[in-house]
Amino acid sequence: MSALLPAAQLASALSAPAGVGLIGMPFLEPGRRVQLDVPAGTRILEMIALVLPGATDEQRQAVRVYIDGNLVYPDFYRVRPKPGTLVVIRQIPTGSGLRIALQIAVMVAAFALGGPLGNALAQPLIAVFGSAAGGVVSAVVTGGLMFTGNLLLNALVPQPRGDSGAQSPTYRISGWRNTENPDSPVPVVMGFHRMAPQIASGSYTEVVGDEQYIRFLMHWGYGPLDISNIRIGDTPIDKFKGVEYELRQGYPDDPPVTLYPEQVVEELMSVELRRDEPGTYPDATGEIEPQIRRTQRDITHMSIDITLPNGLGLSTDEGNLTAAKMIFRIEYQEEGSSTWLLQGDYTIFLESRRSVLRTYKWAAPTRGPAYDIQVSRISYNYNHGKRLEAMQWTAIRSYRPEYPLNFQKPLALIAGRIKASKQLNGLLDTLSADVKRICPDWDAATGTWIERPTNWPASLLRFAWQGPHVARPKTDAQIDLEVLQDFHDFCVAKGLHYNRVVDYETTQKDLLDRIAAAGRAIRSDDGSKVGVIIDRPRTHIIAPVSPINSWGFEWQQDSVDLPDGYRVAFLDETDNYRSAERIIPWIGFVGEPQRVEDLSAEGKTHPADVYLFAYRRMLEVIHRPDRMSAMQDWAHFEVARGDLVSLSHYTLSKQQVSSVVKTVSGSAFEITESLTMEPATVYAARFFRPDIGTFLRTLAWRGDEASVFRLDGVGPLPQRDDIVFLGPVDLVDEHAIVSRIERTKNSSARLHFLRHAPEIDALLDAVVVPAWNGRVGDPAGEDDTAPGTPLMSVLSGRRVYDGEDYPPEGIPTILVMLVPGTESVAVADYEVEHRPSGDPDWLSAPVDSGAATIEGEYGMLEPVEIRARAISTAGIVGAWTASITHIVGGEDAGGTAPDLVVDLAVSLSGGAPRLTWVNPNDVNFDHARVRRGPAGSPFFSATNISTSLFGAPNAAMSFTDTSTGSGDWDYWVISRNSLGATDGAAGPVTITVT
Repeated sequence: MSALLPAAQLASALSAPAGVGLIGMPFLEPGRRVQLDVPAGTRILEMIALVLPGATDEQRQAVRVYIDGNLVYPDFYRVRPKPGTLVVIRQIPTGSGLRIALQIAVMVAAFALGGPLGNALAQPLIAVFGSAAGGVVSAVVTGGLMFTGNLLLNALVPQPRGDSGAQSPTYRISGWRNTENPDSPVPVVMGFHRMAPQIASGSYTEVVGDEQYIRFLMHWGYGPLDISNIRIGDTPIDKFKGVEYELRQGYPDDPPVTLYPEQVVEELMSVELRRDEPGTYPDATGEIEPQIRRTQRDITHMSIDITLPNGLGLSTDEGNLTAAKMIFRIEYQEEGSSTWLLQGDYTIFLESRRSVLRTYKWAAPTRGPAYDIQVSRISYNYNHGKRLEAMQWTAIRSYRPEYPLNFQKPLALIAGRIKASKQLNGLLDTLSADVKRICPDWDAATGTWIERPTNWPASLLRFAWQGPHVARPKTDAQIDLEVLQDFHDFCVAKGLHYNRVVDYETTQKDLLDRIAAAGRAIRSDDGSKVGVIIDRPRTHIIAPVSPINSWGFEWQQDSVDLPDGYRVAFLDETDNYRSAERIIPWIGFVGEPQRVEDLSAEGKTHPADVYLFAYRRMLEVIHRPDRMSAMQDWAHFEVARGDLVSLSHYTLSKQQVSSVVKTVSGSAFEITESLTMEPATVYAARFFRPDIGTFLRTLAWRGDEASVFRLDGVGPLPQRDDIVFLGPVDLVDEHAIVSRIERTKNSSARLHFLRHAPEIDALLDAVVVPAWNGRVGDPAGEDDTAPGTPLMSVLSGRRVYDGEDYPPEGIPTILVMLVPGTESVAVADYEVEHRPSGDPDWLSAPVDSGAATIEGEYGMLEPVEIRARAISTAGIVGAWTASITHIVGGEDAGGTAPDLVVDLAVSLSGGAPRLTWVNPNDVNFDHARVRRGPAGSPFFSATNISTSLFGAPNAAMSFTDTSTGSGDWDYWVISRNSLGATDGAAGPVTITVT
């Protein structure tokens, strides 16, 4: 069974009594290897065949074989290694390189086998390797000031350089918008996310009766995907009227969509169609003014939209609307032709104040050329306010019968038709949904890979290697599925997910690195299979590294300028994937963080995951501040990236000594070096024995420099030629992880190390994540600003009782209607007071929902003074309005026409005319109405464009006209009493609308 085993499994495999651990290095590239667990009884020759399948006999001779670190000569390749041993098979250079390798191998063999030859060559062996690098005692210690982000670039799982989200359309926008991105990467959904699909083919409108519909086709990228919770804005799509849609998850056998079956190219426009009646303007000739637009090429059908934006009809003097007729002509010709073909003269005859839309579609005589379409208005523009007659050409469409998509890989799609009238503002561009990647996902319970929605990094890595977006996907045989299965279990145990929409240009390597990093892992490639190496505590030391088998040791500990905390921006899955930001204080920091460093937590969308991700990075900065490295040549390469090694070097500690066991006698042993033991210090030795592995024993006190020692207590004993590390019990060696292997010349490599630091995982597992609500900033205090005076309208008499002359009790009711003033202070309630005119004492009236009711207090035609004030949501009371005098039921007694409004003015607001005025300071004033007509036209021809605009006497008023088209316009404002009596209108005021 072949596998690149994680440390815990490797330890178990190599120590299992029923099997033999095998590490094969069939490449001259350092750090690349295969690991196998072969049955006991397997010959070395058979192991070589496993490591070098298909190799020639000559190639199989160019290897070196070691059993528990001891060189095995070719004469012994038929030997069956004992269960529990570790066999290393290493490829060596051929030709002249082979001769050099053999010379070195002789020295290694003699050293390993012991005896007179071994003793004689022990010291020269160290000198040979030392001289190759300028001496084994050389070491470099450096230091420097840096930020934590720079330090994390050298972690076993490096912090990715830059933030891929900055390049992403999905991450760059605020809110979810559907965009059309031709020639841009097709999105790949990884994990779970909310996503706005991209426009696959341009949306277009169609008209059925007087209702407008939008047809659309959008895609979520490569399938298959689980798609749910479809929304327009934040409203579920099923809450809209007239909705039909169909989903395609992105499987190869998905049928074509039927709601968008052909290619349609729509061009929206706003072309006014006019034929001015002679005499309405100085230059109005009455001639037809055709408009021409061109279709796309290679079409089978074409269509246009005609819109009457204000409706159609003739307004009477009483304000009623009668039917009117509109006639226009459609013609077309082939591009380049001089002959127009009549499509038809069309008539619209109706009465409507609503916008009217009509679509006209016909076949193209010949497929291939483009066509010019000409639309002419036949009916006149009479240009006065009594006629609703504006006409516009608003769309042109070109139809091709081919399927709208031509993409070789299956896409997740949504096609639909939705009613636009009265519920959509313009085009459909805010559709989104929750999407989940469907791919093979490891199921530990059944021991199988099941295709289902998943956001576990191990499953997403497999998809990233094999998905439809990959140009050269890996086969199952090229992926170490057992390693991914173990990685999956690890991510499940730690709750590690990856959620990301990859819609930007990137490389497969970069994507794989980012997915693996979300699961605390790095990619691995042993030359035959790809997998991962997880950053987690190791239990099995793969090899010792010391001056005995390395040179050029370097150690660096950077001085880091620690911030007060990390700031992580992310899309919050608990808040509908909206943009959020979490600040995580540095471990041990007390107070409000001020100096924070940005940290990217790509793929993390849960606030708790973001916190733990940042917290672990802090632990790495704290517990792995050192960077160490050493040189090794090909003869000693045993480790790969992620392996646990035992380091011993005087640079780490002057009290560390690495040596070789020279002789053993009972519990006493002799080494080739010497150690000086300091008083009151407990010393220990770590032995590397081929048959039982590494073990630690304390030493009996000697009190001086010595090379012979006695072991304390009871335990395993060393053997001759074992490698041994000695020093104070807490400084015997440094356990480190191989973080990187850098190939150098002369078949050598520099191994880079980080501290093992298993406490990182223990401390992280004990963290309690603080509660987080996503709120930004301190709570805003209550606004103590007083509210402005409210606007007040007073009603009584017949209008209160639906036209009855008198109330049933014979005493009329007075209603006081209130709305807030123009100030921004929020109003919670009102107070209303009243009194008989001239009385010194005010009485309070009950207020409910912005209206006060005064019942049973006053008789008909009795004058009453009324005033009001507002109360804010903070309880701040505003000023009283000026009191007004109201005649109870005055309108029932005939009433008097009010004075005209004053200070009438008009201006443009957002492109629309906005009128402002002040109501007359007249008790008889009840409401106002607005009229509009073409500039210079008489008042009697003007159109009434507003409902009754109620307001208190002397109150400031405004009205915005959103129904007008471009041109020069006159406006009047009529003031009326409650019965509609008026003495005329203020105005006109004139404005030009473009």
